[in-house]
Amino acid sequence: TVRMEMVRSVGGDAMSGALREAIEPRLAAIYNDAARTAADMAAFAKQFDITSLAAGSVLTFSKTAAGIVTEVGGVSKGEIKSPALARAFLSVFLGEDAVVERERLVERIGVLIEE
Repeated sequence: TVRMEMVRSVGGDAMSGALREAIEPRLAAIYNDAARTAADMAAFAKQFDITSLAAGSVLTFSKTAAGIVTEVGGVSKGEIKSPALARAFLSVFLGEDAVVERERLVERIGVLIEE
């Protein structure tokens, strides 16, 4: 599970776009099929069919056997049945070319445990 807490308010489209920018190339490399990549990314974008995410909003993304479940503010947005999408999403944070340096991620684990 990846948990994100918004530190500032952003639009749902902006959040979706930022995640899409990170996920889509990874997913395309897994599939090597533009149509399958586009279908999964469209399903993912629908998870953010909200006007805005207020500061303090919590998003969780949980890997399942079938794919990935998204929750926004504790409300499930459903499961996307795509193991490839789950793999691409997690690689954004845990892969070799992660968007967050591993050292910073490890620092945050300690803070989360103390909370």
